[in-house]
Amino acid sequence: MSVRRGSLTRLSRAVAFQRRPLSTLIEAQASAGDMFPVTLLVGGRMWVLAAPELAHQVLHGPPALYRAGRANRRILPVLPSDTVLTLDGDDHRARRRVLAPLFRGDSLAAMAPIIRDIAAAEVARWPIGVPFAVLPTRSSRRPSRTGADATGIPESCGLEGVEERRCEVAGISNRWLERAGGGLPVTLVHGIPTSPELWRHVIPRLEGPRLLAWEMPGYGRSWQVAADPDISVAAQADRLLAWLDELGIERTLLVGHDLGGGVVQIPATRAPERCAGRVLTNAIAYDSWPIPEVKAMRTAAPLLTRLPRPLFRAQFRC
Repeated sequence: MSVRRGSLTRLSRAVAFQRRPLSTLIEAQASAGDMFPVTLLVGGRMWVLAAPELAHQVLHGPPALYRAGRANRRILPVLPSDTVLTLDGDDHRARRRVLAPLFRGDSLAAMAPIIRDIAAAEVARWPIGVPFAVLPTRSSRRPSRTGADATGIPESCGLEGVEERRCEVAGISNRWLERAGGGLPVTLVHGIPTSPELWRHVIPRLEGPRLLAWEMPGYGRSWQVAADPDISVAAQADRLLAWLDELGIERTLLVGHDLGGGVVQIPATRAPERCAGRVLTNAIAYDSWPIPEVKAMRTAAPLLTRLPRPLFRAQFRC
């Protein structure tokens, strides 16, 4: 397979923008002026306006010519199609008329104390007299054998009565958090790209039952232990059932979030006698997976693997 230099250059710029958007835009403006194109992995080729007068021209220009809603749908494909950010023309103006009163006069002033209270509560949690990271980066962490530091997952979720456990099933190490309890066990399955610690605020509220927050191999602290490279939804569903078999759990209530919601739907269909019920939160279903960002990365994979090693490391360093 041959890759043209132009395609490789556009791909490297797209990856650079994905990793370091602000510095990439500043560099592009310095070399190309106040109007220049950028290429996004998801949205494709876009034009950036870096001068107030150019932005004013677009915002006050003919809506049939400057379609900001259409552009936003490409940049932010996860947004609903009927928001003020993704609509154009008369539909956009109608939605703005509905929202405008919320950002004027007394309505806007009423938000100020709410914002102050939220900010004060957050600042009150910060430690005093010791350095701490507000937005820690992976570059400040040294990878460990388990991958815990590399993924940013704390050594313990810090919940009373919750233990971290592991077992090997079909040559794959399975990790989960467990809290003892009675009655029907509840199995929690996280989404992408998280871990069982996703449920740390939920577990204390679920009093009584035995709780098991399973970590899908390939995620969290199990990101390096998956001997099988297949981390598809179907493969994870098979591993979930095998793990339940290993623990001797014949019947459980399955709770899934995001990608985990798709995983728990499969055992409920294949082995309904094992599923006492399903709870789905923001779960994938039907054709909602893979999301556009994942599709774009899959499409770009053949080119990404052919990037020169120094360029690849520069664009993907953490």
